[in-house]
Amino acid sequence: MPARSVSEEMYIERSVIRKRRDGLGPVYDYLGSLWESERFKDRQGKTLWGLALIHVMIDLGHGKRVSVPAPMVKDDGNTQDFLANPREVEVYASIDANEIYSSFWAAVKKYQDKKKVEHASSRVE
Repeated sequence: MPARSVSEEMYIERSVIRKRRDGLGPVYDYLGSLWESERFKDRQGKTLWGLALIHVMIDLGHGKRVSVPAPMVKDDGNTQDFLANPREVEVYASIDANEIYSSFWAAVKKYQDKKKVEHASSRVE
């Protein structure tokens, strides 16, 4: 669970995805398609918190977790801080968004390069 200020670090603009994805394969196509749905089509950017969560689970050094008192969940679904709560939850207090995106784009490029080699070698046979 991220603190809101932390998850906002994973905000990425639509133009960044467009510049990187055109014609480069299924991972890029998926990222670009995130904005094609009704829910996101009018947005200029999106917070890719799921990407950060997966990345910090793979490399714990890219996020800092802390324990805090669990918030109180109200009947309407909203939460309220409950500092006296003895039950604690872990949240990410910070992440290295630049490193996460850098690592992600490098992994996608590596995948795409591998696919290009496989495609080229299959045409030779």
